[in-house]
Amino acid sequence: MRRLSLLALTLATALLPAAACRPDPVIDVGEGEGEGEGEGEGEGEGEGEGEGEGEGENPFCQHIDDVYWLVDCSGTFTEVAQFSPLPPLTPEECPVFFRIGEVESDTRDGAIVEAGCDASCVRRLNTAGSYITCEGGRGAFDCYLDDEGQCGQMCRFPEGFYPSFEDYRAAHPCPEP
Repeated sequence: MRRLSLLALTLATALLPAAACRPDPVIDVGEGEGEGEGEGEGEGEGEGEGEGEGEGENPFCQHIDDVYWLVDCSGTFTEVAQFSPLPPLTPEECPVFFRIGEVESDTRDGAIVEAGCDASCVRRLNTAGSYITCEGGRGAFDCYLDDEGQCGQMCRFPEGFYPSFEDYRAAHPCPEP
């Protein structure tokens, strides 16, 4: 099995015709094209690793997770990621898709519903920040905000989710020196 480097992948994408795409970070260009070959499980034609997954598929499509939202999935906040094609490829050549956990869909709301999450309050990534921890190190947080203003802000810290930095600091005060 041979694998292409990122440079070879970038150069080769301009030479391939547009087709359906996959988000695989490593492209397998080795053996295994055909009927029932490969290392995968299951029966029938075309299943398993190392095989063509669809007629006309562009194996050089590469995506990057570039937009994030936060949703509530049964009491646990979970991110929905949008995956867009890396240039020079376009969404027409490599369609945008959305992932939440192991669920992928062509639409953001489709991924949310299919994952069994609450689509009534979808917060987009709004702010990223850093702060000095009580130990003198640097900490980071991300804040999400819904566009309609009905759900309020929610920020992710290493210790969990809080509505604001002030709420986080109140729950995790630094000891007096």
